[in-house]
Amino acid sequence: MHSLKDLIFVFLRFFGAYGLMLYFYNKYLENQSKIDFVDPITKEIASQVSILLNKIGYLNQLKDMASKNAMAIYFDQPGRIVSYINEGCNAISIMIIFIAFCFAFYSDFFKTIGYLVFGLVIIYFSNIFRIVLLNIIYFKYNDYAKFSHDIIFPIIIYGTIMLLWVYWIYSIQINKKEIGG
Repeated sequence: MHSLKDLIFVFLRFFGAYGLMLYFYNKYLENQSKIDFVDPITKEIASQVSILLNKIGYLNQLKDMASKNAMAIYFDQPGRIVSYINEGCNAISIMIIFIAFCFAFYSDFFKTIGYLVFGLVIIYFSNIFRIVLLNIIYFKYNDYAKFSHDIIFPIIIYGTIMLLWVYWIYSIQINKKEIGG
């Protein structure tokens, strides 16, 4: 019966943390939509993608597209939109799930915080590179754009999160064995 109680506690921590963070994120988006059509986090992600694309030779311009609640990336010539980066592209929702999972399987404070920082940095940069690669695919290999966006890149980003979760659980188990738990 002890393990069932532990399992219920894990679910309660996960859904409690997830619900709380999702509530505050949605409040943030709601308040932000009164100020601007594209939230600052999404604008920053789009800006970093644009800078990275320019650095690797894909000259582009970034434009705020209020009508689409997104940032548009134009390649080479103005008028040719390659992609739109909207709120769903900023990976915040994925980060919230990651944080809730790590909190559900809480270890100790410093280890958990350290792993959260490590994981969030991995997710953040994975997402930036994902969007950069998608823009290159949209620009050069448009026939593969939908498949890449809908299948390949979700597998990569969610696969990254799954690997981070597996490592987190594994590290907790190793820690318990070391201290005799």
